[in-house]
Amino acid sequence: MLAGAFPGASGERAGLFEAAKGGTLLIEDVTEMPSALQAKLVRALDERKVRRMGEIASRAFDVRVIAAATRKLADAVNGGRFRRDLAERLGAMTIAVPPLRDRKEDVLPLARQMLAQAAGRARREDLSLAPTSVDALLIYPWPGNERELETRWSARRARRPAPSSSRSPSPRRCGSASPRRAASTG
Repeated sequence: MLAGAFPGASGERAGLFEAAKGGTLLIEDVTEMPSALQAKLVRALDERKVRRMGEIASRAFDVRVIAAATRKLADAVNGGRFRRDLAERLGAMTIAVPPLRDRKEDVLPLARQMLAQAAGRARREDLSLAPTSVDALLIYPWPGNERELETRWSARRARRPAPSSSRSPSPRRCGSASPRRAASTG
């Protein structure tokens, strides 16, 4: 960005491709990217150059691009919401990660990792998952995947000023359905 390129622009600032400098750039929810930005991304990936706002000259970049999607790229392409040429450039290697509801074995390790991080921030070592919380975590279908799990931990921390002994999200806090209803609806 060049000073004066738009109101409030006050100096040079590297964009994400430049800032990544030989590293990795993660583009989240790429299927939600507007079509105009998709066109710019295709050009940048083809030319391996970007142009800062307000500048005329392009700058070369050297980054690895990883794109994450909440929808299948092929479905977005077929639905006309995503450029086929961009999907081809990003699809050099695809790693399909099943939703958390299909990976029940990952729920507890993720929850324990999030609890350990919360304990570290609170400078406590005595936090653990209560047995009722373990049951609730395993029963709930997690439609929002890891983000929902993390959001529920964050929301719980926000409601409690200080962590208490071994308490963790109760079954009532793990979703709108009670554990019994969630178990019976599958």
